[in-house]
Amino acid sequence: MTFQATMPRMMTATNQQEFTTDGTGDMIISVPNGSASNAIHLTSVLYTPLVGLMLVSIGQIDNAGYICLFGNGHCEICRRNRELVGIIPKQQALY
Repeated sequence: MTFQATMPRMMTATNQQEFTTDGTGDMIISVPNGSASNAIHLTSVLYTPLVGLMLVSIGQIDNAGYICLFGNGHCEICRRNRELVGIIPKQQALY
C-alpha cells in the first residue's frame, strides 16, 4: 500500500453525508471467494479516516479491469474474461 497526504477535500456520499479525504494511494483489497480469497490492486484510492467502513468505489474496481454484477443479494466480481474473482454478500443494504 502507498499513501500520500493531500490537502483536505470535501466529498458527499450518495446518502448526502459529507466527509473529508486526507490522502490518496494504492492498496490491495482481499475479495472473498468461497473458502479462499483473491487480491485486487486498486490505484488512486482516497483515504478518509472519518468513515468507519471501507467503502470501495465500483468505478475503481472497473478501472482496475474488473466487472461487477449485482443481484440475488450479492455482488460478483469477475475479470473481463468473466472468470470469477469473488462474491460479496449484501449486508444491511451494503455490499
